[in-house]
Amino acid sequence: LTSITIPNSVTSIGEYAFYDCSSLTSITIPDSVTSIGNGAFSGCSSLTSVTIGESVTSIARAFSVCSALTSVTINSDAIVNKAYTDSDNLSDIFGSQVTKYIIGDNVRGIGDNTFSGCSSLTSITIPNSVTRIGSRAFYNCSSLTSVTIPNSVTSIGYEAFRDCSSLTSITIPNGVTSIGSYAFCECSSLTSVTIPNSVTSIGHAAFGACSSLTSVINYATQPQQVIDGRAFSSVNLSPCQLYVPSTSVGLYQTAYEWKDFGNIQPIRAEDTTDVSETIITPSENEVEITWPTVSGAAS
Repeated sequence: LTSITIPNSVTSIGEYAFYDCSSLTSITIPDSVTSIGNGAFSGCSSLTSVTIGESVTSIARAFSVCSALTSVTINSDAIVNKAYTDSDNLSDIFGSQVTKYIIGDNVRGIGDNTFSGCSSLTSITIPNSVTRIGSRAFYNCSSLTSVTIPNSVTSIGYEAFRDCSSLTSITIPNGVTSIGSYAFCECSSLTSVTIPNSVTSIGHAAFGACSSLTSVINYATQPQQVIDGRAFSSVNLSPCQLYVPSTSVGLYQTAYEWKDFGNIQPIRAEDTTDVSETIITPSENEVEITWPTVSGAAS
């Protein structure tokens, strides 16, 4: 069996339904399916991609021992947005060998521990429908090199990206109001961070032990409150550059922890990239891109 089309009349896939179908290469779960039983596709060693429909609310360890499975598309808000535990999450459902997850645009949030331990994950697509990233959502995703957080996200939870040791840069979108404790702790390859004006609080050790950090751009006119301790604990701030609004340099020079940065400077024109883009298509074969003006931009 190399391919299978599951009709829309099917509402559940039972335990071990396609067990050991070693030549099956791909599978699409239709929107009519609400549950997938334990081991349903276990041992499908040639399966490389799978798409989960938006109505699925329950998946047991359905894809265990699918060693070739590297790409997973999930359109179900119930699956991505639920609260998982360290030993029961997408890594256990699909395997830690998955390198790419694509999240459907009807998903509203990423739950606690959802991608925790997905050690082979290199890329993730997060749609604009997502408003929150839960605690430990990407904990120990050691191969994740970059992530784009959409402007719709307003909160990043406790230890959300902790120990993502390959992550080199993060731009936190305008709209996020709080960054949880240890959110990016131990991201040892992280060299730069951009914090928007919308962020009002940063949790304890949110960027702790980010040993490669050399540049922080902070658009907040008021230095953020650090909850219960230092946001940059175990980071040598002396050689680190901090760029802040020109009218706020004095405030940062006296603010707790922010004053420990070795060099505090006004935000440079070349760093001013926090703009929203609107793309419209007036007619066929024409595209017009517009954006708001930015104060201090060089051109």
